[in-house]
Amino acid sequence: MLAIGIVWQLAYAPYVSDYSRYLPSSTGPRSAFVATYGGLVLSSVVVMILGVLLGAADPTDPLGALQSHLGAVGIVILLAFAFSAAMINAAELYSGVMCALTAVQSSAPKRPMTTRTRIVTTVVCGIIATAGALFGESDFMSMFQAFVTLLLYVLIPWSAINLVDYFIIRKGSYDLEALYDPKGVYGGWNAVGLATYAVGLVVQVPFMVAPIQGVFAESLGMVDIAWVVGFVVSAGLYLLLTRLFPGARRADETTTTASTTEPTR
Repeated sequence: MLAIGIVWQLAYAPYVSDYSRYLPSSTGPRSAFVATYGGLVLSSVVVMILGVLLGAADPTDPLGALQSHLGAVGIVILLAFAFSAAMINAAELYSGVMCALTAVQSSAPKRPMTTRTRIVTTVVCGIIATAGALFGESDFMSMFQAFVTLLLYVLIPWSAINLVDYFIIRKGSYDLEALYDPKGVYGGWNAVGLATYAVGLVVQVPFMVAPIQGVFAESLGMVDIAWVVGFVVSAGLYLLLTRLFPGARRADETTTTASTTEPTR
């Protein structure tokens, strides 16, 4: 449950990174963190508590229990779920499209992002998402659990690298313009970051429980600690490699100087 809670928070990173751009420049990191974390936790906990109570009332038909135990209030809650699901799916599709377009633009910065490009990308992402939903319809819970676990394995090493880079190495100081310049201080690709991420993915495999079972899964009582291993190894290795390679240190020093001279938000 701890792992699911963690990946639930991490999965909303694209929302935070996108919509936080519209906050006033005077907004500090504390306010952004409290609002984001509080909103995610409170909404998740309230719905999960409701799910536990309904599941205890009728394990075979929780939605039926919602109506039978709450009456008219249950119908209102179902309608709220329906409308919120539609809004969330729209926001998720938008965020997926933004991530895809950002990936394309980062690789080909001179490629124009036209209305046609956005529409085509939206349609393609929508088709992929719909196909995935239809594919897992017959065994939704098993497919959903496997998907969430897979997200955990993929996101944890990435988060470890980001946290170390932000809080320890660069201490929040970045040259935002250089992020889009392949010839800037960051270069076109972060070889240390990519190599660390690859190692972080590989070291999790022996400890995985699902969707594939690692060699240590049974000896650990099928308790999934792969994500813990991935986090520790990725964080430690990234910190070590950035200290060993002079190129990484020079980029760090250059960035810190640029950010101190001209603060960015």
